[in-house]
Amino acid sequence: MLSNLKWIFLSFAIIGFSIACTSNSKKEEKQEQHANHDTPKPVPSERVEKQDEVKETLHLNNGKKWIVNDATQVGMVNMQKILIFFAKEKSTDYAKLGDDLGKETQTLINKCDMTGPDHDQLHVVLHPMLSAISGIKKGNKADVLKLSDLLGEYFKHFKTAKK
Repeated sequence: MLSNLKWIFLSFAIIGFSIACTSNSKKEEKQEQHANHDTPKPVPSERVEKQDEVKETLHLNNGKKWIVNDATQVGMVNMQKILIFFAKEKSTDYAKLGDDLGKETQTLINKCDMTGPDHDQLHVVLHPMLSAISGIKKGNKADVLKLSDLLGEYFKHFKTAKK
């Protein structure tokens, strides 16, 4: 039953991100934009791992980093700090790590006001991050490394308008 609750939380997190990103002024346009968020990207036949899929589909914006809102950047930096602290402390409490990371992603989702291609590219890396965090909550050590790699990909492809 606990496993089902985790899947329900992940589903709500993804739905919450989609809803939070919708404003009243351009609701129809954004709803159309968000209609395909939960549609998984097809895995290319020569690639098996989702992480490879992200590296293959995540790309720069004509050689430049995509622009994210400040809340997204802060959330990603905080997740990176949480992982660093976890490693320095040599902790094995994956459930707590997953909960801490989940809180950061929930804050990021709640503060989303992004739209357009930058927003769409963020989802290419965010969906696998949410999946990795779900795995971490279940004690999957490999998902800690996966999330760390995905955060690295995020920082290679995104920045705030200030930087």
